[in-house]
Amino acid sequence: MDHASLKALQQKLEAERGVLKERLREVGVENPAVPGDFEPTLPNYGDEYDDTVNESTDLDANIAVVSELERRLKEIEIALGRIENGTYGACTTCSTKIAEERLHAVPTAALCSTCAQKL
Repeated sequence: MDHASLKALQQKLEAERGVLKERLREVGVENPAVPGDFEPTLPNYGDEYDDTVNESTDLDANIAVVSELERRLKEIEIALGRIENGTYGACTTCSTKIAEERLHAVPTAALCSTCAQKL
């Protein structure tokens, strides 16, 4: 992979990281003791029973959203770390080169197509 393609993928990952962090702040609060860990926020709609039911339902949704966003953020951080240490684009299982087309489609890909299919 040439330098320009690698730089473009890095910028794509950094942009997505920014979007994910912004979305996480919409549904949660970052834990100051653990960077990258977010706690879902409890909506406050009021004191009526119906409000409490809606708060509980939305909290459950926030928990699921935070979990998924954190998972995606972690994948991006790992991919950016591989770019920094020079191992990006190599399969983490068999060390073969991951097809550039695959990396453009899934910039967080850590496995070549063969290893990914085995999973």
